[in-house]
Amino acid sequence: MKLYQKIILIFFVPILFFVILEMFLRISSWNKILGPERFYGGLEDHSLFWDPNNIIKIPTDEYRLENEFRGKKVSAKKSTNVYRIICLGGSFTYGWPYNDNPSIAYPAVLERLLNSSVDLEKRYEVINAGIGGYTSYQALFYFKNRLYKLKPDLVTVCFGANDRNNNYEIGVFCSDREYYEGLASLSKNKLLFKIKSFLNNLRVYALMEKVVFSIKKVFIKPKQRVSPQEFRDNLEEFINLAKIYNFKLLFIIEPHRNLNKFEEEIKVDPYYNIMYKLAKENSEWLKLVDTISLVRMYKDDDIFYDVMHLNPIGHKIVAQLILYVLQKSDFLN
Repeated sequence: MKLYQKIILIFFVPILFFVILEMFLRISSWNKILGPERFYGGLEDHSLFWDPNNIIKIPTDEYRLENEFRGKKVSAKKSTNVYRIICLGGSFTYGWPYNDNPSIAYPAVLERLLNSSVDLEKRYEVINAGIGGYTSYQALFYFKNRLYKLKPDLVTVCFGANDRNNNYEIGVFCSDREYYEGLASLSKNKLLFKIKSFLNNLRVYALMEKVVFSIKKVFIKPKQRVSPQEFRDNLEEFINLAKIYNFKLLFIIEPHRNLNKFEEEIKVDPYYNIMYKLAKENSEWLKLVDTISLVRMYKDDDIFYDVMHLNPIGHKIVAQLILYVLQKSDFLN
């Protein structure tokens, strides 16, 4: 065999192997696991935060208000008699696993309660902007770049569980902030960004990433998606935004099964403690919704679908508690 034939063979065989493997992976059950969806880290990433192929478009002014929020078409322009509430959170707020029935989630229940029991001269509009998998960092990003334009009168912020977690789901060891900043930095080099985007869409490359990631997991300890200090910084920024754009805030503690008393939980859990202290320090703009004391009044099986997601009864009692907190405050005036 001649030298040039050997060279061609050396290059051709591996390329052919990878092409065949790529085609196989695309038609197999692994396609979704290895496709671009692996970056989203949630049910539906409306702000495109987790999609490396779209990072160059962020921040964006392109609204998809017809379909962006659960079960609701929202007008960018708010009517004068409308009191608008935006609910931020992860899958707890989104209403997982009732993906096909948005009316079950507590934001939808709260809207019905408000419009049937409060000032009938106003119409209350509650927007469920919860996205499965989101943290306070992502929600702050989403709000600052898009949602503030909807001119809310009140914003509810319900986070903690995802912030405590790591980013294993999207195959990285870094925090949310580090992940975003890395993508933003990469996007500034158009050539490298195009190469990375091309590789990200190859199933073979994704498979190799997963193998390397599995090996690294043995040696590298992951960071929290949002550390307690960053969590505090994010919530303080929400408070600053409330003062700038003149809206009120509710911090909703994200509960789970087997909670101790409220006083005990805020001592041992840094995320609960931060929400509690910030609410005390900023009572003019902010109220805390103590869901811990609420859920302790019920058997966990009666209100929880799993460890931390509510069933329909759980969503109803949380909405009733939010209404009670609002009625006790002057936030609806």
